[in-house]
Amino acid sequence: MDSKESGPFVYENWKLFLSGKPLQAVWEYPLFTDAHIIGEIRNKYGPYQLLNTVPNPPDSGNLAPSIILRTQMYTDSADRMSMENTNTERFHGGLLSDEIAALVALCMGIRTQAGGATRYFTPENDPQGQPINWFSDQNPTLVKRMTRGAILPRALHTHNLEQTHLLGRLTELSASEAIALVRAARLYQDAVWIIESEPELAWLFFVSAIEIAANHWFQAESDAMVTLEEAKPDLVTFLDKAAGQAVAQEIAREFAPYLRSSKKFRDFAINFLPDPLQERPEELFQVSWNTKNMKKALVQIYDYRSRALHGGIPFPLPMCIPASAMKEEKPLGLATSAYGSVWLAKDTPMLLHVFEHIVRHALLNWWESMLSDENDKKAAHY
Repeated sequence: MDSKESGPFVYENWKLFLSGKPLQAVWEYPLFTDAHIIGEIRNKYGPYQLLNTVPNPPDSGNLAPSIILRTQMYTDSADRMSMENTNTERFHGGLLSDEIAALVALCMGIRTQAGGATRYFTPENDPQGQPINWFSDQNPTLVKRMTRGAILPRALHTHNLEQTHLLGRLTELSASEAIALVRAARLYQDAVWIIESEPELAWLFFVSAIEIAANHWFQAESDAMVTLEEAKPDLVTFLDKAAGQAVAQEIAREFAPYLRSSKKFRDFAINFLPDPLQERPEELFQVSWNTKNMKKALVQIYDYRSRALHGGIPFPLPMCIPASAMKEEKPLGLATSAYGSVWLAKDTPMLLHVFEHIVRHALLNWWESMLSDENDKKAAHY
């Protein structure tokens, strides 16, 4: 790790633990979830333990502090940052407990948010710790509207804390890799937290989670003309005929930085694309996992993201509804009409539960790739 780089809190504290720094304090935080949690992690993740309170039966959907995060802290006042310059290199809007909650959410595919600390230990005081309630106002609230069924029913099922095994290798990453991972995980965490109440916003968070990872992963600048040809082939053909190649190249140089955002998003998702969902409907109702068709779907999704952010047009309603008992992966029928609008089936490539699957497992595949011997080849295809 470059000594000038600062990783996320969870990473830096773990590094201090490994370096033999003296223990400063121990804190316990409840992690709230509506999933059924089994298993425990006690002595595998350095200074962190994930303890199971076993409050929720399977598929109850009740929000409860099902996991207790116990953290040994090795930072102290001497580690404070300089106040002379603005520094947001690891800012994501949360603290160490929020980082671990986000990584747990990503690893397990569940809704989970950290609450305020409930117990505090110091090395020289009562080893059983002091119960506290100083931060109860930090406990999360979960809003769900599932009158038509859950968009992400698998988040409510039984999940084993052993699924967090990648977390045990967090310190094998560089500081910058850990920061990118935590930021992407935080966006995934926010997406699944609101998916049942604000699916249109969940789409935006999921896309942004991939963008964060893609920006870190993307190693090479693509040729501007190639970028424009891939994104807008009909436009390139028109420009060549109407104004000549020189004009086309100048326009490519002007717009390539904007088009690269879409390309990075698409290429990252394709490069780390997971296998299809295990439980699939009849072929008629499946999303095509063919690379050509998936690229087209991803470009369409990114276009909807841009329309939502810059034009105030939410993601198509048919892409924001739960699947039926058939477990379809894309909207049913030839077209959907609602709220004075119409969406053709060809313009609604997949349902949100399918995209969540793609995002989560693409991020996990990327995380795993950063731990492998192939790490230096991760962008060799450019």
